[in-house]
Amino acid sequence: MSDGSWDLQKAVYEVLAGGASPAVGVPVLADAPQDTPVPYVELGDSDTVPDDVQCVSGLEETITLHVWTSGGSRLQAKEIISDIRLALHLKDLAVSGRHGAHAVITATRLYADGDNDEFVHGVVTLRVNHYGPEEG
Repeated sequence: MSDGSWDLQKAVYEVLAGGASPAVGVPVLADAPQDTPVPYVELGDSDTVPDDVQCVSGLEETITLHVWTSGGSRLQAKEIISDIRLALHLKDLAVSGRHGAHAVITATRLYADGDNDEFVHGVVTLRVNHYGPEEG
C-alpha cells in the first residue's frame, strides 16, 4: 500500500498542467534539465511528517514549486504564482487511495537569479494533509 506521496505529486501536476484547461499556461515539469526554456514550473522537493488521526494514518506533506521566468520582469512570475494559488490554495485534491487531501499555500517568495539577474525565480510552498484508509 502506498503512503500517497507519489499520488499527491500526480494530483498536483494534474491540477496545474493536465486536462482541457490547465491552471498555468506554461510547462509543468518534475525534473527540468538546466537548459529548459523559460517560463516553466518545476515540481521540487517534498518533505513529509506523520499526521495520524485516531485509526487513520496520514501525512502532512510540503511540496516546493519553482517558477522560472526570464527578462528580469517579475510580472510574469507573479502571474504564474497567482494562477498556482488560485488552483491549489484551500482546495481539496483528488489523490488516489487517499482522502482529506486539503491543500494550503503557506508561502511564496520571488527573487532575481542567475548571472546579471537574467532569471526571476519564484518559490511556492504547498502543504497538503492527506489520509489513508481507516486501519482495522
